[in-house]
Amino acid sequence: MSRLQFSDLIFQEDFIHGALAQLKAERDETRRQLEEEHRLHMAARQQAAVAVRLEQQHHSHGVAHNHEHSSSQDQCGDCEHTHEHSEEGVPVEIHQALQTAMEKLQQRFTSLMQEKADLKERVEELEHRCIQLSGETDTIGEYIALYQSQRAIMKQKHQEKEQYISMLAQDKEEMKAKLAELQNLVMRLVAERNEWYNRYTGAAAGVGTVNPDLLPVGDDHTLSEQQQHTNTELSGAEAMEALPSSEPSSGPEASSFHTQSSGFVQTEPKPPVPKEDGTAQQIMQLLHEIQNPQGAPRSPPFLGENPCIPFFYRPDEQDEVKILWCECA
Repeated sequence: MSRLQFSDLIFQEDFIHGALAQLKAERDETRRQLEEEHRLHMAARQQAAVAVRLEQQHHSHGVAHNHEHSSSQDQCGDCEHTHEHSEEGVPVEIHQALQTAMEKLQQRFTSLMQEKADLKERVEELEHRCIQLSGETDTIGEYIALYQSQRAIMKQKHQEKEQYISMLAQDKEEMKAKLAELQNLVMRLVAERNEWYNRYTGAAAGVGTVNPDLLPVGDDHTLSEQQQHTNTELSGAEAMEALPSSEPSSGPEASSFHTQSSGFVQTEPKPPVPKEDGTAQQIMQLLHEIQNPQGAPRSPPFLGENPCIPFFYRPDEQDEVKILWCECA
C-alpha cells in the first residue's frame, strides 16, 4: 500500500466520521422535535377532553332542568324559557371553536404520526449506514495494521542492511591492511631471496674470496676442504685455463667440466640453502587468515554459503608485486 492510498483512506475515514456525527446530531434534533410535538399533542388532547367534558356537563344540566319544568302542569311558558337557557349554556361559537380545534388536533396528530414513521425509516437508514461505516472502519484498521507490520519488517531489513554494510566496510579495511602487510612481506621476501642469490653467485664466482660469515653454519669447513683439494689437484696452465671458463657456469655444468678436465671425481659444493625464516611463515599465516577468516560467517543469504575474496599477485619487470583482489559471490 502506497503512502497516497494510505492518506486517501485516512481522509475517507475522517469524512465518514464527520458525516456520522452530523447524522447523529440530526437524529437527536429530530427526536427532540418529535418529543415536543408529542407533548403539545397531549396537551391539546387534554384541553379537548376538558372542553368535551364541560359541554357534556352543560348539556346534562340543561336536559334535567327542562324535565323538571315540563313535569309541572301550569308552567308551559317557563318550559320555553328553560329551553332557551339550556341553549344559552353552551354557545354555538364555543362549540364550533372546539370542533375546529379538535379537527386541527386530529390533523396535527396525523401529520406527527407520519413524521414519526418517516423519522423511524430515517433512523433505520442511518443505522444501516453506521453498520456499513463500521465494517469499512474495521477494514481500514486491518489495512493500517498490515501497513505498520510491513513497515516494521522493512525497517528491520534496512537496519540489518546498514549493519551488514558497516560490517563489510570494516572487513574491507581489515583486508586492505592485511593485503598491505602481505605486499610488504612479499617484497621483503623477494629482497631476501635476491640477497641470498647474490651471495651464492658471489661464492660461486670467487671460491677463494668467499667470506665464511656469509655462509650457513657448517658450510665454511666444507668450503675450506674443497679449496685445499682444488689447490693440490689443479696445477699448470690447463687448470688455470679451465678455472675461469668454469666460473660463469652453473653448479652441475661446472662439476662435469672439472671432472672431464682433471680426471678426478670431484663434488660441487652445494648452494647455501637458507633456513626457514619468519617472513615466509608470516606470509603463509596471512594467506591462511585471508582464505579462512576467523569467527562466524558474515555472509548474507544473497551471497551464498561460502563467499570468497580471491587475490592474485605476480612480480613485474621491476620485481614489484601488485596485488589484485575482487569479491565473488
